[in-house]
Amino acid sequence: MAQSTDACITIKYNYQNSTAVEEIYAYDGLHHYDYWITNIGMTTIAIYDFEKNTKTGYISSPYGKHKTVGPIPTTSMTKNYELVIDREKRKEILGYDCFFVKITDEDRKNKQHYELYVTDQFTRIPIKHKLQRIYPKLEFLPLEVIGKTYTCEATEILREVNSEQFAVKEEEYKPAAENNYGIIKKITGYSFDDFKKMLKSDW
Repeated sequence: MAQSTDACITIKYNYQNSTAVEEIYAYDGLHHYDYWITNIGMTTIAIYDFEKNTKTGYISSPYGKHKTVGPIPTTSMTKNYELVIDREKRKEILGYDCFFVKITDEDRKNKQHYELYVTDQFTRIPIKHKLQRIYPKLEFLPLEVIGKTYTCEATEILREVNSEQFAVKEEEYKPAAENNYGIIKKITGYSFDDFKKMLKSDW
């Protein structure tokens, strides 16, 4: 069912040079949703409940369907990074005025760096792109990301949320321990290290 208020928003991203094909971030006034679709047959839905402080993940692949439940992460995945904001360098994306941000991460393998165009139009809505979760100092929502291993850009921004898009059949998902690397093997058929290489991501 679609909800439409000033607090509701859906942002869709398309990816290049990555196993991720599409990501959707949404907030319906109660829950925050992350929805990932990949080209290796995996779909992941994460539902954040701020009142209960829980994150529920539903991972689906040709190898099975698993569910994880745990607290919402509150710590950064990396500590030693530099974030530089350049408001003079601007770009319009989907009608939103964006400015430039560069992130240099010395902690991550191969010294990751990102060039972003971000907007401050959604700072009052508790919606976070995955890079905002990794780098808490990134207060602004990125609408374009150029990284070492992938490029992504926002392709659609809607002032409504279709909650049915994130609905799952609970009975189809087996419970799994949070942060259990063994689940990667069960779901994907690959070891955790091989799975990371396949994703070509910036772990």
